[in-house]
Amino acid sequence: MNSPVYIDKEQCRTDFECEESELNDFIKKYARQNHTNNISKTYVVLDNNKVVAYYTLVYENIELKDISNEIPSDLMQNRKDKIPCVLLGMLARDKKLKGQDYGMYLLYEAIKKTYEASQIAGIKGLFLTPINERVAKKFYDKIEFLQKIDERLYYIPIATIRALVKETEIG
Repeated sequence: MNSPVYIDKEQCRTDFECEESELNDFIKKYARQNHTNNISKTYVVLDNNKVVAYYTLVYENIELKDISNEIPSDLMQNRKDKIPCVLLGMLARDKKLKGQDYGMYLLYEAIKKTYEASQIAGIKGLFLTPINERVAKKFYDKIEFLQKIDERLYYIPIATIRALVKETEIG
């Protein structure tokens, strides 16, 4: 698998097609603008300069009042009503890559970027907000290190992220 790189205007995004129209529209119409304007950062995987997979990251503050379930204890250590984190806003791979573990690959790449971000700014972890609950149940609910803290909110604590990154650096 090719390493993700920043999105740019020279890359072909028009042929990208995954199962979710919202994710298709985002990469084709908004991803580069958001990236250029520092709204989010989009990382793409290319095959012959065509985007075949991507994810976006943004620094975020999740409000405690917006979490309806029990809040994990490590998040309650926050002295404010907001949780500083990195948000994995979008994650998609082209239909042609179905069954090739691109979802896990992109998630791990986002985890590595979150680890790097934690060395620069204070964050509590990586939050994920899947667009499609059916996909979330198939994919996110099966990943042991992900904590489901709300119907549409998953969380990886920064301590878990550090351990995952350190483990793969050694192995």
